[in-house]
Amino acid sequence: QRQDAIREQNRAIEDGVFAAVNDPRRPLQLPKVEEVPPAINFAPLENASNRLARAAERYRKASEDARPKLATAAPSVLQSINLRLLQAERQLIDPAGLPRRPWYRHLLYAPGFYTGYAVKTMPGVREGIEEKKYDEAEAEVIKLAKALDRETALVNAAAGDLERLR
Repeated sequence: QRQDAIREQNRAIEDGVFAAVNDPRRPLQLPKVEEVPPAINFAPLENASNRLARAAERYRKASEDARPKLATAAPSVLQSINLRLLQAERQLIDPAGLPRRPWYRHLLYAPGFYTGYAVKTMPGVREGIEEKKYDEAEAEVIKLAKALDRETALVNAAAGDLERLR
């Protein structure tokens, strides 16, 4: 979307649209031609997201199928499943933290760099794009995809625990 927007703006600048609509009584500084950003490979993130969705569906089905047996299951089985699920949020943490903010370690959401405490989703990727640090954004895509894969493994393990209750 950003590539298309910049291409369109550059086309309007070259065609003189901004100069033509500029009010001579209150002139505005005309925008400058910008370099079109490179394509970022989101495939790892999309693939990881799809794997997580499949794992969540597996867990949902295993949970529904195991529901009648949960009441009679050994407490240790339920405790094992609950301990796994308690780790779910931690799978989305990176010890190195976010670029320029290592104290924020959650890769899926964090306060924005310029927004105070207002949350930003996928902050490393999003802020890399917003700040035109495209190599950084692409690296953050990979980090986030790996975090989603860790989450997928955990959800699949919990689903496996539930499936064994059948």
